[in-house]
Amino acid sequence: GLVKFSGIDHFIFDIAENKEDNFEKIIDSVKNYLSDKDFSAFGIMFFERENLSMKPYVYVKEVESGIFENSCASGTTALGYYLKKYKNLDRAKIVQPNGWLEYIIENDEIIYPYIDEENSKDNISKNFKITEEIQSEKLLPSERLNNNIEAIKVLKNLKEREATDDKKITLSKYVGWGGLADVFDENKGGQWEEARNFLKENLTQEEYDNAKASTLTAFYTPKIVIDSIYKGIQQLGFKGGNILEPSCGVGNFIGNLPDELEKSKIYGVELDSISGNIAKKLYPESNIQVKGFEKTEFSNNSFDVVIGNVPFGDFKVMDREYEKQNFMIHDYFIAKSLDKVKKGGIMAFITSSGTFDKKDDSVRRYIGERAELLGAIRLPNDTFKGVAGTEVTSDIIFLKKRENINKEEQDWYSVKADSQGLVYNQYFVNNLDMVLGKMEEVSGRFGKTLTCVPKENSNLKDELEK
Repeated sequence: GLVKFSGIDHFIFDIAENKEDNFEKIIDSVKNYLSDKDFSAFGIMFFERENLSMKPYVYVKEVESGIFENSCASGTTALGYYLKKYKNLDRAKIVQPNGWLEYIIENDEIIYPYIDEENSKDNISKNFKITEEIQSEKLLPSERLNNNIEAIKVLKNLKEREATDDKKITLSKYVGWGGLADVFDENKGGQWEEARNFLKENLTQEEYDNAKASTLTAFYTPKIVIDSIYKGIQQLGFKGGNILEPSCGVGNFIGNLPDELEKSKIYGVELDSISGNIAKKLYPESNIQVKGFEKTEFSNNSFDVVIGNVPFGDFKVMDREYEKQNFMIHDYFIAKSLDKVKKGGIMAFITSSGTFDKKDDSVRRYIGERAELLGAIRLPNDTFKGVAGTEVTSDIIFLKKRENINKEEQDWYSVKADSQGLVYNQYFVNNLDMVLGKMEEVSGRFGKTLTCVPKENSNLKDELEK
């Protein structure tokens, strides 16, 4: 059946009548049917007559992306009209992943669906909101370890069910395995061995291997940094729209979305299945895809803002579209994100200081030809220590996508020596007020490295607000 509303067409798919359970095939068939028609969105209500249940799917043409929703009021309304006309059923409770919605039709007019109050009182279909009380900026390794274990327990127990508010609080404290390599060291006993045994018993081999591999790359973003990025894009004029976070982790950027931007639609992508599925439980109103960024099908020039903390590593992503550039993973994420944001749109992301400081300027030139640098902030190396247990120098970079390719030379393509003879990006040498620490050479495992050491008695939150 097909029920047309203003702005969206709803297709009612009776699973029992069609003897077909390949949802992807059905979705593709609807896309093909609409390919030569003018539409902005469509919904498919996968309906089971026997138990009056449905699984709603909604596709938005603008970003060429769809999501299975936890409940759908307009879809319930459409199904109500369908069941009244073809099954003479003028009232029913329709079971959906988040509970049920009831429709009532009187004199061929629908009474807006009643909501299952049992589920709505816990707001389980609403996005979670992170507060300072929930997510501490500084945690001991043992606290991070315990939070991770508790979050995994909740996730595995929930299975297909949605998370209530108390469960969401536990899930939101998952911080990944950055800085927790001892868990995967077979020679470590005590709490590390206990955690290791738990993970081996409760994770798939792939999940365990991914967690182990992420100890040097998975560093979740502190709330104060996220808040400052949102403040920055608002100061640049962003008032709401479609936001893409191409490496969303458990969704900290979604959970910290300011109230002024709450009407924005956030699309998140996360490769790691544990983190990605936690994000789906925490943010049912957002479109979270658990897959590699290279496997997404978002249209170019479709997002108002791209935001996030790009993954870092000495490896490449297989994506035919970017084969010629031979990008490392962090550079690849920046380049692909630039294609996805609209012309004139904003990109605000955290990346390793290497993006700005490496001698080879080819990546900076690639970025600068396609986007105007609006500003950058160099963070002190202890920024991620509280939530990820690591010291790493990183930058927040704000870009505005150009209308056309610009080949003009830019100052920030170059590195140069400061007054101490230390060599790093010319932008920061010329704008030391944007360096929230002191640049120093320190000795490490691989010899001397340049790092941004925090200022004595400084407060990062105050520094970011300046």
